[in-house]
Formats: sequence, structure tokens, C-alpha cells
Amino acid sequence: MSRCPHCDRELPGFQTLCDDCYEKRRVEIEKPRSLIQTLQHFVANPLAITDQDVMDIRRMPAWFVVCCSCGGLLLCWFGGWVKANGQYAPISDVVLHGTLLCFVISLVLSLAVARRNLHVYWKAASQAFFLWSMGISGNFWIGSHGLRILKW
Repeated sequence: MSRCPHCDRELPGFQTLCDDCYEKRRVEIEKPRSLIQTLQHFVANPLAITDQDVMDIRRMPAWFVVCCSCGGLLLCWFGGWVKANGQYAPISDVVLHGTLLCFVISLVLSLAVARRNLHVYWKAASQAFFLWSMGISGNFWIGSHGLRILKW
């Protein structure tokens, strides 16, 4: 027998929801939310992380989290180097300043979206950090005319 995903009751036949949960969902769908309620829901859970997503996040291997974090740091360094137009040494103050700027922006944005209420999911935040750092360093690339630097 299958079970209801919301209340864990046993269900007869091929039903996927029990009658009580079906009725609750039907009432929710019929009554639209106001704009304020929609914004509150979005602010509380920007990525709409569900319990199934939390279980998937917990099964994520540690090496993948480390790779995303290190890749994000490498992209931030690249963004700092590109922001300096490639005219300075890779470990100069100008490059490190751009790297720090990219790192802080990426970190703040990734922690802002990889959460549900006030609980941050660190493994999901590492993926978000990688993606945000890719976007920020790409923005630095486009802003500094990166194609001219590599003379393509």
C-alpha cells in the first residue's frame, strides 16, 4: 500500500493523497494568496526548498561540496584578475581586492538564497556560491572587455 506524502497515512488502491490532505490542498488552491503573503513566502524560502530537497542535500558527498567551494574561490580569483584587466601580477593587491569583492558578493548572495527561514543549508550554499561566483566573475569579465585581454 502507498502512503500519503503529507500525513503518512496508508492509502487504498492507487490514491496518492488522503481525503483530508486533498481537501486542504483544494482549499489552498481555491483561495489565492495576497501579494504580501506571496512575498513573505518567497523571503522565508527563496529556493522553495522542500523536505525532499533537504534529504537530497544531506546525501551530497563531501568531496562535491569541497570542489564547489574551491571552484568558487578559483572563479573569484579569476574575476579579480580580470577586473584588474590582467595588467597586474596574479597575487597583487589590486587582484586580491577584486577577488575579495567577488568573494563577498558571492558569499552573501549564496547564503541569502540557500536557506529556509533562518536555517542555512551549507551544502546547498556551496553550490550556490560556485554559481554566484561564476556569475560575478563573468560580470567582471564582460565589464573589463575580457576578450581583448586574451586577444581572441
